[in-house]
Amino acid sequence: MGEFSEVAPQQQMRYFVDALHPSTNSPAWVFENRSEESRYFRLLWGNRKYRVFRIRTRADEARARSYAVEAREALESARLDRAEERATAALMLNPEEGEAQSVLQHAGSLREQRFGYGGDEPR
Repeated sequence: MGEFSEVAPQQQMRYFVDALHPSTNSPAWVFENRSEESRYFRLLWGNRKYRVFRIRTRADEARARSYAVEAREALESARLDRAEERATAALMLNPEEGEAQSVLQHAGSLREQRFGYGGDEPR
């Protein structure tokens, strides 16, 4: 953090590698200034000096799709708790998993209508 400050650039790493004006699309720039826009890296932890990211892999995306399918099946079987749990697991791996987002929205709508209230069985 702080590598893109205008204060004393000659003391920053970008000066040492002749990159005083890096592209705003460079990974380092995105990590420091727009980490929420990073598609394949998820911010896990950070403080004033450092940030730690988790890489999203193709295996993560495949597992997220699998969880989303399980979530849809649970929703169609009126098991809202299981549907929400699987959809949430999918989104933890891939926040862009559309099927999981859809399942959570649908399950939330059903909960608002008090469907299955008091347990996971339909009423």
